[in-house]
Amino acid sequence: MISNHFYTRYGLALLYESTGVINIEGITSEMLKKEIQIGLDHFRLRPNKIEADGKVTYDFANENFLLKNPKYIKKHWDEGFYLSPNIITKDLQASNSWNTLQNMKEELDKNDLKKSTDATMAKIPITSKFNNGKRSQSVPKASLLEVCLCLIVTTTPYKPCLLARDKGIYLSHAIIPDLEIGKLKKFISLFNEMQRNQTENIMQGKVEEQDGKQKYWRPNLSNGNFPHAPRRSELASAALLGAIGKFAKETEYPNTDAEEVLEELKNNPLYIVSYGKAQSVSYTHYIVELAKENKLCDIVDALGKFMPYISDRKNFKNKQQKMDNFFLFASRFLQLFDKQSFSEFLSVRGEYPKQLTILLKTFFRNVMKINDEVIDSAIALGHWLNQTAYFAAAKENKGKSYQEIADAKAKIIVELESAVFSAKTPSALVSQVVTRAGRISKRDAPNESQLFIKKIIAGELGETEKASLENAKNMLAAFSRIKGVKTEAVIEDELLESEKVDEDLIENNN
Repeated sequence: MISNHFYTRYGLALLYESTGVINIEGITSEMLKKEIQIGLDHFRLRPNKIEADGKVTYDFANENFLLKNPKYIKKHWDEGFYLSPNIITKDLQASNSWNTLQNMKEELDKNDLKKSTDATMAKIPITSKFNNGKRSQSVPKASLLEVCLCLIVTTTPYKPCLLARDKGIYLSHAIIPDLEIGKLKKFISLFNEMQRNQTENIMQGKVEEQDGKQKYWRPNLSNGNFPHAPRRSELASAALLGAIGKFAKETEYPNTDAEEVLEELKNNPLYIVSYGKAQSVSYTHYIVELAKENKLCDIVDALGKFMPYISDRKNFKNKQQKMDNFFLFASRFLQLFDKQSFSEFLSVRGEYPKQLTILLKTFFRNVMKINDEVIDSAIALGHWLNQTAYFAAAKENKGKSYQEIADAKAKIIVELESAVFSAKTPSALVSQVVTRAGRISKRDAPNESQLFIKKIIAGELGETEKASLENAKNMLAAFSRIKGVKTEAVIEDELLESEKVDEDLIENNN
């Protein structure tokens, strides 16, 4: 059955949604050709007039333009002509994909939809050349209808898609939900509505002068063809859930379809498809609930702003490796949302935007079974440690740049974290970290943190004393990485005006 595979099922649902057809028997060659044409008209991106500020708006180079200017069917990045992210292929294979679309229109005119035809990778990028477990160079075959439905999915702009780096090159990726036909139709309808209403500036790019030549940058569409696309592709599927949740809450009327779609995506696979590869991801009900509550978008955006602690800012390779590791672990954490994935997430040290507090609270409350009062108390202690490190760094580096102060602060935070994780007992954890921070700041830990400190000493943060100590360490490390709402750049200016840091300044940074 055509509807048994997630890829053909999406194509079938797309056709049903666009034509109103309710069964396979009602599908005609003309319907299929119309969808193929949409792929041809959304094959490449082209830049329009460059504005004075260097901004440029892109649009799609349609079939007529490309037939008149065939050189742009192949890549011409130097002129700002980029392969559209909805075309799931390699840019080096673009001509082959273009010819495949053209040939499919002719094949649909000549042949019956039940006729067998080649299922090449230009049509189905996840085609396997393995038959019955044995290696074979023969091209798989399928019915013309099935192959055409797959080609439609491979090229349509009516699916979530983006560019993502894969082994040093950028490839188009699609996000295909594994849902039954009726639910897929609802997803597609919702996705199209989101694209129409919430994708402002998505076609905007920029141009810069480099060595006397114009350097074109890809438009925002490359990050994702849906609202609130992420800064990093590893977070794309989570960002899609967040965008659906935000759309549900911010439309003028209650969007029950969006909430229903999110409910269906709970623990169901989302396939990330690129040329020659497909991987499955899924999200637990905790993450989907964050999307429903319109919180996941802000969480994903905050994750994208993460900056690792680095000792040598000139070592770009080291920084990039830490960033790559963090986003890989952050993606896993959002998907698995368990103790092991959290440990990986925590392994890359850096400072978190305040919006990640919600994610961390959700984890400690629901997975680690710690009540909200204790979590809030831990947040207060973590905030105090973070601000203690900042004020100490600012005082020691008075008159220096903000970056130098930030580096000094990071060093103090890392030292405190090392003391956290080296503590062998609950009392050692308190004395090595809290007492030490008190000496640095010449202040006691805030009253709000006393409940958490008591729970640490009593060993009441886990089922065993060992588990309690581990949870205490993780909570302290995680919450001490969170910045305050007030920017430290502003705090720096205030601190440099006066030697004295008063209590009001600290309170205002909460």
